[in-house]
Amino acid sequence: MVTDRDVYTRAVSASRIAYDLESVVSPMIAAALLGVVGYSFLFVGTAVGFAASAALVARSGPRIPSQRADSVGDFWSRTTAGLRIMLSRPVFRGILWANIATAAATSVVVVGSVVYVRAELSLGDSVLAVALGVFGTGSIVAAVALPWLLRRVAAGRVVGGGALGCAAALAGVGLMTAIAPTIGAVLVLWFVFGVATSLVNTASTRMLRDHSAADDRDAVFTAQFSLSHAAFLVTYPAAGWGPTLVGPWATPVILAVLAAAAAIAARRTWSRAASSRPVRAHRPPTMTATAPTG
Repeated sequence: MVTDRDVYTRAVSASRIAYDLESVVSPMIAAALLGVVGYSFLFVGTAVGFAASAALVARSGPRIPSQRADSVGDFWSRTTAGLRIMLSRPVFRGILWANIATAAATSVVVVGSVVYVRAELSLGDSVLAVALGVFGTGSIVAAVALPWLLRRVAAGRVVGGGALGCAAALAGVGLMTAIAPTIGAVLVLWFVFGVATSLVNTASTRMLRDHSAADDRDAVFTAQFSLSHAAFLVTYPAAGWGPTLVGPWATPVILAVLAAAAAIAARRTWSRAASSRPVRAHRPPTMTATAPTG
């Protein structure tokens, strides 16, 4: 839909901002409505909102003819096309590694927020909402800054930096838990989580677009969505069961090591790919094709 490279970057950033605003504002609206209407009416209103959203999606953009698979083999080939493309190209394999770092960081925010705010600090739901709001604010700040940042820094460096930021914030959570959790430390770390995960999630879409052909782009983005969420199958249980199995401070430290290893693996994957490219011989600008005279 968006062909210009810079416009695409701004569109992705705007999409990320809308997503984060929704995640921050929706719970506030729901809490306010519960003071006026009951749970049943709230769910009915949500269903109406979903139906309206589906209608708007159906009316937007050009109609794309549906494709039918001629056989089971054809269907399986289409289903796994994006996966095969991503595994075959180093630039995409690096993104897959970075996804692991963001999954580790996101798992601590989603699973651990209620633990740190309610259980460790004995604070209420309003503070929990503030902590999640700070995480969303960090993500929005990164999304706003990303178009400017990508004009000056390569997307791979942004993604790698975001993955390392996830590892650093996880290590900070481990240190905070080992010493003494405070609400100030939680809010600072959650802001860093928001910035780091947004840098990876948003800048990686620029890399997916720049390094995929138009015919492969749908399959690549579908595979990226599926594989990035597949990492949650490991990190979410680790964040939930880890404190009971290995201890509350050891769990984020282990996830920090995982995120750091994933970030390093991503950078090495891209570095090896860059170093393996053939170097073209260029004639020095001062040299001419004719024989020298004099």
